[in-house]
Amino acid sequence: MAFVCELGSGYSIYLENRGTQTVVNTSTHGAGQQQQSSSSFETGTWTAPPRVYRTGGGATIAISVPGGDRFVQVQGQ
Repeated sequence: MAFVCELGSGYSIYLENRGTQTVVNTSTHGAGQQQQSSSSFETGTWTAPPRVYRTGGGATIAISVPGGDRFVQVQGQ
């Protein structure tokens, strides 16, 4: 399962559930520059699409997995 969220100002978040791992890719592009970062961590298998809550500096992502939600904080620029 994959999920993409555009946060505006050229900032996007791509999440993918690979088995029990969640992969988070962030991308920022604008003014002739592009930056990307990637990380992965153990969350368990998603039971629903992620929910994204925008914050002043990025986003908080709630990932529903068996046993409850896991939260990921993504900092933008």
